[in-house]
Amino acid sequence: MTMRRTTLSRDMADELCREIRQNRLGPGTPLGTEADLAERFGGSRTVVREAIGNLRGIGGLARVQG
Repeated sequence: MTMRRTTLSRDMADELCREIRQNRLGPGTPLGTEADLAERFGGSRTVVREAIGNLRGIGGLARVQG
């Protein structure tokens, strides 16, 4: 039996990708603050930053301040 291990940041990124693909998050839709996402996914802001960074790296998200 093989177990797949993932990190919380990977799980966050995967869930956000799913929401984008299912059009629950459209272009220009704000994700919320790092604190909002940390609370929603039960992780730290550092983990949120890592997940967002991964998504930005593959072109899935763009970061806009304000």
